[in-house]
Amino acid sequence: MQIASFEKRLLAFIIDYGIGIALGVLLYFFVFNGLLGWHIAYIFVIILVTLFIYYALIVDLITYFTNGYSIGNFIVGIKMVSIKFHRLSFRQILVKYISLSLLPCCMINAVYMLLKHTEKTIFDELSHTVSISIR
Repeated sequence: MQIASFEKRLLAFIIDYGIGIALGVLLYFFVFNGLLGWHIAYIFVIILVTLFIYYALIVDLITYFTNGYSIGNFIVGIKMVSIKFHRLSFRQILVKYISLSLLPCCMINAVYMLLKHTEKTIFDELSHTVSISIR
């Protein structure tokens, strides 16, 4: 079992976040555009709320039902597993992805990983999980 590299994890994160942002943009243009107008603050808020809901809820459910894969994880070939090698609990997934859904937490985590020269994130420590490379 090899811990997934920082680059693979970052790419999976960017893919998952990109999907969330795309959903937010589509939601704004097809649902809220006529109601709110073109003010940039409205666009930004709708995208951020959609991103949070997508990442904190939908990615959680996908990861739970696939036992460790989000869309980004699947594409880059990594899997989230429990340290104790049991099936991932929904609590573990929720702790990790709620933290990851908040962009400031992600920035703090990136600095932590770079300073500590570790492949294990703060969120892995909190959720007792690790991301492994499967390819």
